[in-house]
Amino acid sequence: MTQLEKKILKQQIKNHFTTKEQAPWSEKIQRIFLLIVLVCTIWGFNALTWDDLKAEHRRAWTFIQHAEASWDARKAPESGRPQESHHDEGKDGALAREEGGEAKSIQPARTASLKIIQTVAAEEGIDWKILAALHQKETSWNCSVIGDTHLSKASVGCYQISRIYHPEVTDEQAMDLVWSSHWTAKRLKAKAAVHGWDNAIAMHNGSPSNPAVQEYLSDVRKIIESL
Repeated sequence: MTQLEKKILKQQIKNHFTTKEQAPWSEKIQRIFLLIVLVCTIWGFNALTWDDLKAEHRRAWTFIQHAEASWDARKAPESGRPQESHHDEGKDGALAREEGGEAKSIQPARTASLKIIQTVAAEEGIDWKILAALHQKETSWNCSVIGDTHLSKASVGCYQISRIYHPEVTDEQAMDLVWSSHWTAKRLKAKAAVHGWDNAIAMHNGSPSNPAVQEYLSDVRKIIESL
């Protein structure tokens, strides 16, 4: 290489690393960074299991159903339909209480849940009011509730499915209103076929011979009558 060629090469290298705007080395770094981001993104998708993807699909579909029902409820006053009044009958009333103990409206959540429950009940051949009353009594229309925390294992989700007696049900399933409504409907029907509907409802909470469970049944029946 001649001295002239060396000088030209040195100048090119100098220009390559000192040009501030649109420098070739800067473009390469950007491409490398984008490649790293792409690889990380692909790796993240591959890390998801098929069950994860199905769970995400269920959550997305439930969200869409809730959103549609909430929108319908929001439009009700415009269409001239009267708004339903609702007082919490649930376990702790967490959703239905403001500061000072005043009841607040949970109409959108209730309306969205009812739409899903009615669809599931029709598919399972069960009175939708039974499922709705259990859901209201157990969680006040809030599927994220975790109860019975004083026991060795808690009860979870829309119908407070016990981890003690039903370890086969995952928390995700218990908190999915569509899935847990199907599960509860099938269980109620099976119990009712043997013990009758009152006992089937009572057995969702415990032994029918327990006075506290009979109070639970009475509360559920009152909710059914109010729907």
